Amino acid sequence: MRLQTRTLSSVEQGRLLAALAVQPFLAAATAFFSFPLLLDRTGRTMAGGFPSDPTDAAVSIAAGVGIVALLVTVIGVWPTALWLVKRRTLTVRQVLGFGLGFANLPIAFGTVLTGGGYGPAGLLRGSVFASVIGVLGAAAFWLIVIRGRESAAVRVAELISRE
Repeated sequence: MRLQTRTLSSVEQGRLLAALAVQPFLAAATAFFSFPLLLDRTGRTMAGGFPSDPTDAAVSIAAGVGIVALLVTVIGVWPTALWLVKRRTLTVRQVLGFGLGFANLPIAFGTVLTGGGYGPAGLLRGSVFASVIGVLGAAAFWLIVIRGRESAAVRVAELISRE
């Protein structure tokens, strides 16, 4: 079975680029506000210390997450999204699944590269943190690219039916 490739219109290309451009900023903002997920019940970080200024620590994490999100978006998400959008209609569930997968890639690589990272508890906290970021980014992508296309198709159908 061969999948039919279609050409994206200029509007669809613009939506795709907008959805991809939003990702690092959305990831950084989400990281800033979900920073407490990285702390344990006592306020200790995964490395074992206490942040002297939680706001500065959240800004630092947000900046790092934004940079990593930019890399993941350019290297992984962009080619995958372009390939998929040209070949099939994506459901919300599929898009959210890709968001979870791409968001957890840096956690998986970091855990492997550090030989276990901060143990099972650190892996769980990092994975939950990344999953929140991935789901929100994927939801934004779906709203901009997929839902936007569906809304435009409905508007065109309504205009045609009025004539």
